[in-house]
Amino acid sequence: MSTNLSVCIPDTLAQRLSTIASETDQSQAYHLQKALELYFEEMADFQIAKHRMHSSEPEIEFDAVVRELNA
Repeated sequence: MSTNLSVCIPDTLAQRLSTIASETDQSQAYHLQKALELYFEEMADFQIAKHRMHSSEPEIEFDAVVRELNA
């Protein structure tokens, strides 16, 4: 299922989007979707990092993480 959205973006972004769409033979919608997916992944990682910064949970030593992954 898909939802149509209407957004206003600066002319410079619109031109860059048009250029990348033409160069890759992909639609502008495709590139907007991929950009949003990446943005949301980054924001999720940021929120996790922010939560951990303010958490009272003990820190884990890097060497302990490596040992655990190699076990």
